[in-house]
Amino acid sequence: MTLTDQGFMPQTAREIEQELIGSITSIPGFENIPTDGSSAWGNLISILAEREALVQGLALAIWQSAYRATATGFSLDMAMVNLGKSRNLARHSTVTLTLFNRSSDSPVTVPSESQARQSSTGVLWETLEDAEIPALDTLLAGLDIDTIAWQSGNTIRATFNGTPDLSAVAQGDLLLISNAAESGNNGTFVITAINTGAYWVEYTNPDRTDNTDDEATDSPATADIEDTETSITVPAQSLSTGPFEATPGSINAIATPISGWSGVSNAGSALIGRNQESDSEFALRVAQELVVAQGSTAEAIKAQLYKLADVRYVSAKENRTATVDSDGNAPHSYRFTIVGGTTQDIVDTIGRYGAGGIQTNGTVSGTYTAPEGRTETIYFDRVDEINPYIVVNLTINSAYPSDGDALISAALENVAFEAGDDLYNYRLIQAAANASVPGIEAIEIFQGTSPAPATKATIVVAPDEIINITEDRITVNS
Repeated sequence: MTLTDQGFMPQTAREIEQELIGSITSIPGFENIPTDGSSAWGNLISILAEREALVQGLALAIWQSAYRATATGFSLDMAMVNLGKSRNLARHSTVTLTLFNRSSDSPVTVPSESQARQSSTGVLWETLEDAEIPALDTLLAGLDIDTIAWQSGNTIRATFNGTPDLSAVAQGDLLLISNAAESGNNGTFVITAINTGAYWVEYTNPDRTDNTDDEATDSPATADIEDTETSITVPAQSLSTGPFEATPGSINAIATPISGWSGVSNAGSALIGRNQESDSEFALRVAQELVVAQGSTAEAIKAQLYKLADVRYVSAKENRTATVDSDGNAPHSYRFTIVGGTTQDIVDTIGRYGAGGIQTNGTVSGTYTAPEGRTETIYFDRVDEINPYIVVNLTINSAYPSDGDALISAALENVAFEAGDDLYNYRLIQAAANASVPGIEAIEIFQGTSPAPATKATIVVAPDEIINITEDRITVNS
């Protein structure tokens, strides 16, 4: 084996074998020994040649492991340490789950590592903390049922004797019927409609499709009504690491049965994780970062700003002329407009990677201290957030879930905008529809910059403004 100006050059087993034959047969008395493959000497030489070839192969691997272009696995990690770079490790996808108690009059404990499933994908998610769901709240107890009457499909109406106050009852609450004359009328049912003046509620009974089991005046049945808004939120992650998506409402099945835990959902989308960076991805990313680090263009600095914690948006402009441009930028200057990140981190990054003698523009400023002690004032702009008011009017049917309003609200919160993007009404309609909440028949959305908007007109924003939809300004009427 040799180390040349072209690198480390290991020998093949055949080359080593020929060298060994030449060396041994040059020894006096060994000139005529047999070295073919059928002889003892030939087999011994082949074994020695193979073992030396393995040693040279190991030496080659050790030599290559010192260079990021040829290293692999752990050796690549070690080679990158010298550049201050590390591999992006695998990361779980994360989400906030809402856990429901729709049956237990006692608090329900759901321990950490309990699992829920996305019905559409089969992906499992596990809770990261112990959670205690509050006990089911009985709104009304011992109601005297007068009549039980089929309406249509699986919809049944129960009318009560007396004048019970049904004002606290909501769609999605549970009706618990017992003592009915017809056994098919007993059970726990989801309330779909309420009439507080006529003292009746309607509910879905999947076992009834006609009026055969109707109970006329003064049915012996009694009922309790339970509030299903007994829930708690808990952080969760995908069971496996990797980039798993979960749109609002898609995590909807319990995979770890626990008495009293009767429902699960995710109001918001999951934060998507990642697989471990492969050798080729790691090497390519580092190569690109090293190229970026060598530049002082606006785009190169922009790339560095995006690496800062919590920076979500960066726009960059350059004025390369010797005069003030039409946007008021100084000659030979940058202007960065940024969402997120701390002022000092941003100032330090612009100062560190910006070219000497190039000015900065903006309304936010901070002091950058260079390694040699020189100080410089760095300027940049922040984006002004516009938080619109949104009113959602839904036409629903009995399939609409009790947490449907929260799912629609979360879907609207997750609509992403960049600086200068106008708010078009169709984007909100599209987001609400894509949430795939069951039981919605029609969607109407109003938007505006003042409370209780009554218009669907586009909200126009300036280049230095960005739309940010927040839960406190969303009203869902279902």
